Amino acid sequence: MEDSPDICNALCEWNHSHHDGCWTMRFRDDKQERDQLLCIACVIEMVEEKSISIVHKKYTLDCFQAVLVRFPHTLIELLTMDGRVCIHFIITLLDMLQSLEESVTLNLVIEVLALLIGELKSDEFVFCVLDQCQKQLSEKSSMRRSLPIFTLLGKLLLSIPFLAKKLIHGYPMLLDHIRVALEYPDEAVRASVCYIFCAMYSNPPTVEKLSMQFTERLCKLVLSTVETAQTKELQINSLALLKHLLQFRQFVTVMMSSHGTGGINPEDGVVLQGTVPQGGGLLLLLLKKLLLNGDEGLQIISVQCMTSILIHSPVQYSPALVYADLPEFLFERLSNADENLVWSIYSCLLLLTEEKLFFSKCHTIYGIESLIRSLKETMRVNSIEVQKQGLLLFREILKRKDHLAVPVQYQELQRVIEAMLLRCADLPLPSQGDTIRSKESHSVKKEQNKNFSQHGQLLLSTLEAFLNACRLAVDCQKDPSMQENAFTSPGIASENALENFSKFLLMVCDTLCIPIVMKHYEKYPNATVMEVFFSILSVQFSILPNTANVLSVKLASSSFIKFTMELKVKFCAGGRNPKLNQVSSEFLCAMCQILFSATEDVLNCQHDLDDVSSLFAKCIPHLNYTFLDTISVLSENLDTNGMDKDIQNRQHCLLLLLYLDHIYDNRLFSEGLLFKAISSFLHSSFDRGHSPPPYVLRAAIYLLSICQEKCSKLDLIYLKSICKLLENTATVSSVYTSHPLVLKFFFHYPELTDRFGHCILKCWFAHFDSNCCEDENLAPNFQSDTSCLMNIIQENPNVLLILLDIVHTEEIELAFKALLALKLFLRKSDNISPTSEFLRPRFLQILQRFTIENNVQTSKGGENLSPPSFQAASSNHLSPSGKRNLSLILDLLSLVQIKIEELKEMTSTDFKLLYHVTNLAGKCKALNTDVLQPAFNFFYCCLKQASTYNKSRVVSVLLSNSSLMVLLEKILELSWSEQFTHEPLHDVLACSVWLLLACLVQNQANSKSEVHRTVGVNLDKVMHCISSRKDSSLLQVCILQFLKTVLRHNFTSPLLIFTVTKTKNRTPPDRDALLYPLSYQQVLLLFIHLQNFLVQGDDLLFCAATSCLEILMEYLQMRDEDTVSHLMSQPWSQFLLFTLVNSAQSSLLNPGFLTLLAMFLKYYSKNIVSESDVKEVLQMATQLKLQELSNDAAEGLIKFLEQLHLQNDQLSNIEQKDVEVIHSLLEDLKSRTSTQPDATKIVFVGRLAVCLPDVSSFNREQGK
Repeated sequence: MEDSPDICNALCEWNHSHHDGCWTMRFRDDKQERDQLLCIACVIEMVEEKSISIVHKKYTLDCFQAVLVRFPHTLIELLTMDGRVCIHFIITLLDMLQSLEESVTLNLVIEVLALLIGELKSDEFVFCVLDQCQKQLSEKSSMRRSLPIFTLLGKLLLSIPFLAKKLIHGYPMLLDHIRVALEYPDEAVRASVCYIFCAMYSNPPTVEKLSMQFTERLCKLVLSTVETAQTKELQINSLALLKHLLQFRQFVTVMMSSHGTGGINPEDGVVLQGTVPQGGGLLLLLLKKLLLNGDEGLQIISVQCMTSILIHSPVQYSPALVYADLPEFLFERLSNADENLVWSIYSCLLLLTEEKLFFSKCHTIYGIESLIRSLKETMRVNSIEVQKQGLLLFREILKRKDHLAVPVQYQELQRVIEAMLLRCADLPLPSQGDTIRSKESHSVKKEQNKNFSQHGQLLLSTLEAFLNACRLAVDCQKDPSMQENAFTSPGIASENALENFSKFLLMVCDTLCIPIVMKHYEKYPNATVMEVFFSILSVQFSILPNTANVLSVKLASSSFIKFTMELKVKFCAGGRNPKLNQVSSEFLCAMCQILFSATEDVLNCQHDLDDVSSLFAKCIPHLNYTFLDTISVLSENLDTNGMDKDIQNRQHCLLLLLYLDHIYDNRLFSEGLLFKAISSFLHSSFDRGHSPPPYVLRAAIYLLSICQEKCSKLDLIYLKSICKLLENTATVSSVYTSHPLVLKFFFHYPELTDRFGHCILKCWFAHFDSNCCEDENLAPNFQSDTSCLMNIIQENPNVLLILLDIVHTEEIELAFKALLALKLFLRKSDNISPTSEFLRPRFLQILQRFTIENNVQTSKGGENLSPPSFQAASSNHLSPSGKRNLSLILDLLSLVQIKIEELKEMTSTDFKLLYHVTNLAGKCKALNTDVLQPAFNFFYCCLKQASTYNKSRVVSVLLSNSSLMVLLEKILELSWSEQFTHEPLHDVLACSVWLLLACLVQNQANSKSEVHRTVGVNLDKVMHCISSRKDSSLLQVCILQFLKTVLRHNFTSPLLIFTVTKTKNRTPPDRDALLYPLSYQQVLLLFIHLQNFLVQGDDLLFCAATSCLEILMEYLQMRDEDTVSHLMSQPWSQFLLFTLVNSAQSSLLNPGFLTLLAMFLKYYSKNIVSESDVKEVLQMATQLKLQELSNDAAEGLIKFLEQLHLQNDQLSNIEQKDVEVIHSLLEDLKSRTSTQPDATKIVFVGRLAVCLPDVSSFNREQGK
């Protein structure tokens, strides 16, 4: 129709003028400028006229077909004006099928007839065609010439749905002709016949009309045709027909009947020896051959035919396929890359898994590896349907643990599982902005929904496969052969082990499965997906049972308790989705049971655990409540007489769920509503005489404590009910949860504090981490619970008394923790005086009780206070306030005393405390460090911190206790003894004794107090102790402090008796007499030791040694100047200074070093101090900012400069400008404002209380 004049001439020519105009059709093509004409009469005459050439006829039919396609309605109306004309035209065209030889024109005639009959849509014309076809087939001289008729019938059957029915009912002869043609050797004819039958059987109602006899004959012919087909056309059409036939049960029944195996040899692989033939031998053999064919299209049809067979009855027909070894070939074909073929194989194998024989014949053993490889490849493509089908097959095979190959290829399974989960992670999800707004977008939205539905199906299949993999891991735990690879070399860890596989499953569940499902749930919540998901979560607890606690805590911390409850409300309320409700409830029960049993506050009571497990199992499936529903249920006031046990159980269960949820998730909503509901629940319970179990009461108290932060105080009536319920519990610890807010809750109400404060603090200390505050010299790293207790003490000082009672009365471990808490508070307090005044009366009461109990024990013949090791062995004989707690009380008392930094007037309570501590200490054994150390610290602090007036009374109290003086002497003897009968003396206790004695000597000299019992000191042993205890620099410092004190007092003190060991004297007696009670040898030895201390690198020991050396020189200067000169002029003194100068440049201005230089200058040792050293010190001093110098450094520099000034004449190299520098520095140093160090500043060095001036000052006068 490209050229209108030609068309017009072709369709309206020859005898057109004789034709009635009613047969002419006028039309205009879009490409033509004027109307075109088509005369039906002209067309018919040209087609039937034998004189017209085939080319002309073909052209005419081409034009007619073009017009019929473009203007079907107009042309059909024209044709049907007279039915006879239309029938004549149809018959003419049908006759051409027999007369034409040229294939192109013949095919055109067939196309025109098929198009025309299809557009006419009239039974009259259909019957005309069938009649003519039947007539021509009956009169045919050759079956080959019937091919166009068969081709036409095939096209008509596809285009006219009711034609097949009419053919079967009205034309049996025609139908028989068609069947007979299937036996004709010409494959083109047979292909056309197969096409006809395919079209017929595309209409299911048609099949029901066929007789069984026809069905059986057709089955045989089809199988024969498939078997013998050579051409591609016949192969495809015959297989297509076979595929259509296998969709109907009657054909499958015939083809798979037992007689279908006739003529099949056993070696063909259809029947195995010793088995009963399963039928379908020829069909299955054909399908196997097709499966082995290299053509993928034929392979696909073969697999689809197998699938069609199995769909009707997998149980009935699977054995035949299994015995034919078809599964083996199917698994092998999984290596193919064609997605349609792989999908078909997956579908077929999935049906085979419904038959046990498929597994028992071990097809999955050698097929699982092929499946795994195929799945790994499938996950790399984007065909969701193929992936979904493969995962369904994988899921079913994983269900059958006992048919898996041994050793199980766990590593391969891991790779597949990870690949399929990663594939799901990559699935696109719609964003919240993807909204279809226009009508034109409806198809787009429909396509999107279809895609996301496919994604959901893939996710579901993946989850089901993953679930079965998890169940496989659990099942394999019961079979030792499944746990390890038996072929692994001994001593080599196998990666292909069940344990590694189990860990992998837990890991991917955490990192992939849960995030994927939660992301999908946010966009497309689906009950079926969540049902499988919760089944997966439930089985996780059994994969590695020893990790169930960790997994439960992690899930709960990720809000899974709340999430599960909300999901149950969304999907399961009103009895909906019972299966999802069941699996989600089972998961929640399992998780909460594990959490409850793992909660640190739960008593190890199996009865409680059993009750809670039963409560969860009974109630959780019915708890499909919103938060407001929960509040309503908790607030429900049950009638005492007709109490609903189910509602009460649900109340208990809800409280436990809320309790566990907050413990691990730490979030609550609407605290005010919940606070009121729980208060009402507890009051209602008490009102009706019901005491909730301890675990329920614990949950309620915990939730109240959490809510209290944002709520007002409890009503008094509710508070009284809570108190009564707590009093009715066996132990308060059973209802306590270790949480700062719970602790705060009990101390928020005086009623609770008075009744339960002591017990609650005991419970709190049971979970208290003492590591955060054991170092008393470091600022504590406050944790939330510790900080909470500190705040509680600040708000309620009475808590201090409760803590003190715990220290006094409870077991040693608990008492020690309470002591640490008190110490922490004391160290944190800025003003200790109010706390001290508050605690001292209680301290006195406790010490009085200790004194009384000790007197009772003594009167019964008991021992004095013993060390803790002895007490632990005899704890059954101790009083409730066991003596082992005395050390803790004294430790705390000494800390309270130390924290009082300013001088204070002591009260009668203070002296009573001192008296009782003195008495108790005097009755202790010398090795009882736990009691004596804090006691000596307390004595030392009292002496240092008391006012001048009170010091004399303190000294008198201490000196009046002869037992204490004996004890001090005994400890001194132990400190220098080299043999120990039981255990060595602790250095810290020896340090305390040396410091205490030094302090007593000084203060006794100042106050002239009466001495009732002296203390003996062996100077030889003291010297030996200094030299032998090189491992304890602190002990050496304390001994040096004692020596400084007695040297300053010229070894004369009413308190001390100095003794020396009598030895052969090599020193002139006159010199020893001058130095008495020291000998020259002792002085020399002490001098050497002091110099050795200077080079040990210990700053504290350096200061103490320098100070002691300075006082020693003063002592010797008064006794024997020759000895001073001899000692200070020794050659090693110069080497000592050289060593100190070169140790570090900064040491030149060290206070001790400056004092040392001053001593050498003072005692005329100019050959020791070089003038270069003097100049270097002066140069460094001029560069200093004098106001920034420490007091000790300034004092040392002044001493050095004064000696330079005095020795100016004897130093030859000192120039005038150096003298000026000396004068300038002295003026500046003496005019600088300096703050004297606090003489009462006491710190702890380990457990030793030390006044810093005692161990770091130089020749300062004490007692000023």
